Amino acid sequence: MADIRHLVIVMLENRSFDHMLGYLRGTGMDVDGAIGATNSDEHGTPIKGYHLESTRVRIRPHHHRDEVVRQINGGAMDGFVKGYGASSHVAEVMGWYDQRDLLTYDSLARQYVVCDRWFASFAGPTWPNRFFALCGTSAGLTGNGTWIDRTTFFDLLPADSWRYYSHDVAFLRAVQKYKGHVGLPIEKVSSFYRACLQGTLPSVSWIDPNFTLVDVGALLNWANDDHPPADVARGQNLVARIYNHLIASPAWPHTALVVTYDEHGGFYDHVRPPPASEAAPFDTLGVRVPALVISPWAPRGVPFHGTLDHTCIARTALELFAPGRVNELSPRVSASPSLLSVLREPRPRTDERRLDGIPVVETAVAPIHIGPTASSGFHSMDLTDAQEEMLVLKAAALKAGVPAENH
Repeated sequence: MADIRHLVIVMLENRSFDHMLGYLRGTGMDVDGAIGATNSDEHGTPIKGYHLESTRVRIRPHHHRDEVVRQINGGAMDGFVKGYGASSHVAEVMGWYDQRDLLTYDSLARQYVVCDRWFASFAGPTWPNRFFALCGTSAGLTGNGTWIDRTTFFDLLPADSWRYYSHDVAFLRAVQKYKGHVGLPIEKVSSFYRACLQGTLPSVSWIDPNFTLVDVGALLNWANDDHPPADVARGQNLVARIYNHLIASPAWPHTALVVTYDEHGGFYDHVRPPPASEAAPFDTLGVRVPALVISPWAPRGVPFHGTLDHTCIARTALELFAPGRVNELSPRVSASPSLLSVLREPRPRTDERRLDGIPVVETAVAPIHIGPTASSGFHSMDLTDAQEEMLVLKAAALKAGVPAENH
């Protein structure tokens, strides 16, 4: 068995497998990907996907519960461009990126393991899916903006064995227990990078991306969470920075890094989601999402085809660090496979190589300004639904007594 002492999880936002990694099939990898597919809109007009010319999409794809059900359409996977009316950018929903755009993922996919049957836990939006990852259940919640009062897998781990790192507000604060929590184990992401270099990584590290909640004066607070319209080049640079710090760490020979997405965000994927174990409205898993398992114990460029969803994260963490408590969180976690089956090398590899960053044009994403534009010189831009919800989460944490610098 792989000697894993550190599990690091990065969960980004709102992209599908085919949209981000489907191109790999055309490069000779044994990956179940598809690009160039066609869906018809509500008028019967076929809309064909294409290679996206920009790393920032102009559309905000539909991804709430009823919309995702329509996209899946009983497994036909043909409803992705319905409901947009006369939008001139709807074809972006069917579009995809490749190695020209995703240098970090392309390199990691060839060095480590792509999981090509990792599905969102729920056919719906962000919050329920992140709750499944943290708590093994959404407690019946199907939409965003409602706090959950459940145990997380962190709570079953040994004391002081985990940290939750964030750029802005930590999503963990959407769990009632942590809404007003002050101090450890919630820290800013700079502490993660220090722990890598000092060899003091905890057993489990969860890293939230920057959801782009720009306050006055935060000139460089750019989105790197990949939630449209964020520039995916920034997400590539975030993952590259995390990986580069890990391989430079004394902890690397005993580390597994998991990179995945909370849900597909409305982008096309061709694989029918399998049934979920719950009764309706949780009749199927969500749409497939990109997922990579990166470790010196992972085989080079050999995809993993086993069916997974976000509950495998909790299962893996508990199996590694609290094996006697695997069955205490939820039935979904108890039934889930762990990621240890992916880590099949007989000894840790030593052929890792540092990743280069991707140049980003700073004007590609206008920084979001909350308030009048004239006083600051910021470009104006509407908040996404996700950013509005995260602002509510931040406000609740501050009201509960969390200092502004520690939200």
